Amino acid sequence: MAPETVEVYLVQAFIDGLRDTEVRATVRLGHHQTLKSAMAHALEVEAVRQDSRTHRVREVVDSPSVQPRHREGAASSTAKSRYIPTCYGCGEKGHIRTDCPKRKRGSVDSGTQVNEESLN
Repeated sequence: MAPETVEVYLVQAFIDGLRDTEVRATVRLGHHQTLKSAMAHALEVEAVRQDSRTHRVREVVDSPSVQPRHREGAASSTAKSRYIPTCYGCGEKGHIRTDCPKRKRGSVDSGTQVNEESLN
Protein backbone atom coordinates (compact mmCIF):
# COMPACT_ATOMS: atom_id res chain seq x y z
CA MET A 1 0.00 0.00 0.00
CA ALA A 2 1.17 3.49 -0.72
CA PRO A 3 2.00 5.69 2.32
CA GLU A 4 -0.69 8.18 1.26
CA THR A 5 -3.32 5.42 1.30
CA VAL A 6 -2.21 4.27 4.75
CA GLU A 7 -2.45 7.86 6.00
CA VAL A 8 -6.04 8.15 4.69
CA TYR A 9 -7.01 4.98 6.60
CA LEU A 10 -5.28 6.24 9.75
CA VAL A 11 -7.14 9.54 9.59
CA GLN A 12 -10.46 7.74 9.05
CA ALA A 13 -9.80 5.30 11.93
CA PHE A 14 -8.85 8.17 14.22
CA ILE A 15 -12.00 10.14 13.42
CA ASP A 16 -14.19 7.05 13.81
CA GLY A 17 -12.60 6.42 17.22
CA LEU A 18 -13.48 9.83 18.64
CA ARG A 19 -16.12 9.39 21.35
CA ASP A 20 -17.55 12.89 21.35
CA THR A 21 -19.96 13.18 18.42
CA GLU A 22 -19.55 16.96 18.09
CA VAL A 23 -15.76 16.72 17.95
CA ARG A 24 -16.01 13.79 15.52
CA ALA A 25 -18.31 15.71 13.16
CA THR A 26 -16.19 18.85 13.30
CA VAL A 27 -12.94 16.98 12.59
CA ARG A 28 -14.59 14.99 9.80
CA LEU A 29 -15.66 18.25 8.11
CA GLY A 30 -12.01 19.36 8.12
CA HIS A 31 -11.12 16.88 5.34
CA HIS A 32 -7.68 16.23 6.83
CA GLN A 33 -4.98 14.56 4.74
CA THR A 34 -2.68 13.64 7.66
CA LEU A 35 -3.20 12.10 11.04
CA LYS A 36 -1.19 14.90 12.63
CA SER A 37 -3.52 17.61 11.31
CA ALA A 38 -6.63 15.62 12.30
CA MET A 39 -5.29 15.15 15.84
CA ALA A 40 -4.38 18.83 16.14
CA HIS A 41 -7.86 19.83 15.00
CA ALA A 42 -9.53 17.43 17.44
CA LEU A 43 -7.46 18.77 20.34
CA GLU A 44 -8.26 22.34 19.35
CA VAL A 45 -12.01 21.64 19.15
CA GLU A 46 -11.96 19.84 22.51
CA ALA A 47 -10.03 22.71 24.14
CA VAL A 48 -12.55 25.24 22.87
CA ARG A 49 -15.45 23.12 24.11
CA GLN A 50 -13.85 22.68 27.55
CA ASP A 51 -13.27 26.41 27.80
CA SER A 52 -16.86 27.24 26.85
CA ARG A 53 -18.19 24.77 29.45
CA THR A 54 -16.39 26.48 32.31
CA HIS A 55 -17.91 29.86 31.49
CA ARG A 56 -21.53 28.80 31.40
CA VAL A 57 -23.87 30.62 33.74
CA ARG A 58 -26.55 28.61 35.45
CA GLU A 59 -30.11 29.83 35.37
CA VAL A 60 -31.17 31.54 38.56
CA VAL A 61 -34.63 30.54 39.71
CA ASP A 62 -36.43 32.66 42.26
CA SER A 63 -37.91 30.23 44.76
CA PRO A 64 -39.95 31.24 47.81
CA SER A 65 -38.67 28.22 49.77
CA VAL A 66 -35.06 29.43 49.67
CA GLN A 67 -34.39 32.13 52.20
CA PRO A 68 -31.37 34.42 51.80
CA ARG A 69 -28.74 34.21 54.54
CA HIS A 70 -28.13 37.29 56.60
CA ARG A 71 -24.64 38.26 57.67
CA GLU A 72 -25.56 38.84 61.32
CA GLY A 73 -27.06 35.42 62.00
CA ALA A 74 -24.89 33.39 59.64
CA ALA A 75 -22.87 31.72 62.40
CA SER A 76 -25.92 30.81 64.49
CA SER A 77 -27.95 29.55 61.51
CA THR A 78 -25.15 27.26 60.31
CA ALA A 79 -24.77 25.83 63.81
CA LYS A 80 -28.50 25.08 63.97
CA SER A 81 -28.57 23.43 60.55
CA ARG A 82 -25.61 21.14 61.27
CA TYR A 83 -26.31 17.46 60.59
CA ILE A 84 -26.90 15.30 63.67
CA PRO A 85 -26.92 11.55 62.91
CA THR A 86 -29.68 9.26 64.19
CA CYS A 87 -28.91 5.73 65.39
CA TYR A 88 -30.83 2.98 63.55
CA GLY A 89 -30.31 0.67 66.54
CA CYS A 90 -31.78 2.64 69.44
CA GLY A 91 -33.30 5.63 67.62
CA GLU A 92 -31.39 8.25 69.62
CA LYS A 93 -29.70 11.21 67.99
CA GLY A 94 -25.99 11.95 68.20
CA HIS A 95 -24.46 8.65 67.10
CA ILE A 96 -24.78 5.90 64.50
CA ARG A 97 -25.57 2.21 65.03
CA THR A 98 -21.96 1.03 64.84
CA ASP A 99 -21.08 3.42 67.70
CA CYS A 100 -24.26 2.80 69.71
CA PRO A 101 -23.57 2.57 73.47
CA LYS A 102 -26.61 0.29 73.90
CA ARG A 103 -25.36 -2.23 71.35
CA LYS A 104 -23.93 -5.41 72.83
CA ARG A 105 -20.25 -5.78 72.07
CA GLY A 106 -19.01 -9.05 70.61
CA SER A 107 -22.38 -10.08 69.17
CA VAL A 108 -23.08 -10.29 65.48
CA ASP A 109 -25.42 -7.48 64.48
CA SER A 110 -27.78 -8.60 61.74
CA GLY A 111 -30.08 -5.62 62.04
CA THR A 112 -32.39 -7.28 64.60
CA GLN A 113 -32.07 -7.45 68.35
CA VAL A 114 -31.59 -10.89 69.93
CA ASN A 115 -32.55 -11.57 73.53
CA GLU A 116 -30.31 -13.87 75.56
CA GLU A 117 -33.44 -15.71 76.82
CA SER A 118 -34.46 -16.65 73.27
CA LEU A 119 -31.09 -18.34 72.74
CA ASN A 120 -31.59 -20.73 75.74
